[in-house]
Amino acid sequence: MKPNLFLLLCFSVMTWLPATQAVAALNTLEVRQTLTDLPARKLPEAEQQAAQQALEQTLVWLDVVDRTEQAQQQLQQQLLDAPQAHQ
Repeated sequence: MKPNLFLLLCFSVMTWLPATQAVAALNTLEVRQTLTDLPARKLPEAEQQAAQQALEQTLVWLDVVDRTEQAQQQLQQQLLDAPQAHQ
């Protein structure tokens, strides 16, 4: 993914993150549980590897969303704490 496109995606995601924070946490738990339960499904090896890779990548993206949301909160706090310019 191109860096500019990635940044655009991150900024667009940040606009709806506060409303979905609880859902993201729940999804992380669900994805981890699905990953843990994957061997019990007894899929063919190629399908199991593909599913495992997809689930692991999903966890990576959910972590990126979480870190981006935390960074947004920190930046918002910095803006609130910043001195106001007098006009």
